[in-house]
Amino acid sequence: RSLARNLLLEIENRGQQATGYAFVNEGTKKVHLSKAPIRASEFIRSPGNLLTKAQSMPRTLLLHTRYATQGSPDNNENNHPLYSKASGLCMIHNGWFTNDDAVAKDEELKCDAEVDSEVYLRMVDKLYLEDKTRSIPDCIKVASSKFYGNLAAAAIKAGKPDTLWVWRAEGNLAIVETS
Repeated sequence: RSLARNLLLEIENRGQQATGYAFVNEGTKKVHLSKAPIRASEFIRSPGNLLTKAQSMPRTLLLHTRYATQGSPDNNENNHPLYSKASGLCMIHNGWFTNDDAVAKDEELKCDAEVDSEVYLRMVDKLYLEDKTRSIPDCIKVASSKFYGNLAAAAIKAGKPDTLWVWRAEGNLAIVETS
């Protein structure tokens, strides 16, 4: 808990418009997430979230602070982590895309938010839902090939409390899967 709180405080300077976290509950195997349009220093003191409760910490945890470039932080759908009920994927993203509107239109992706990150999540989601035998890393590779920009991202998935995917694309795409 202390490590998670300190990590959020350390990355607060990278984004002060919103803060959030997500994990897969080991018992229910469902994604639990919490996010709000506030600074990390305020978020970690907010009552009722994982970082203030005396409950066991998950093995994998996504942490994010947002510097808003697209979409208002006041609309919590724009804040990270982003979640897909359809696939159970939950993702955080740092970076930007220049063709997210074109990909959303070409691929007929339905988004709830106004951020490029959600378009990217919906593309990964679409590939996975079209063929659930396809691995998440393969879906990430195919989705990433459709976007122009840069990214550093991480994801978790409902049903997989011990799995975390982390990737970065700066020229070549590098993906790491932990379990």
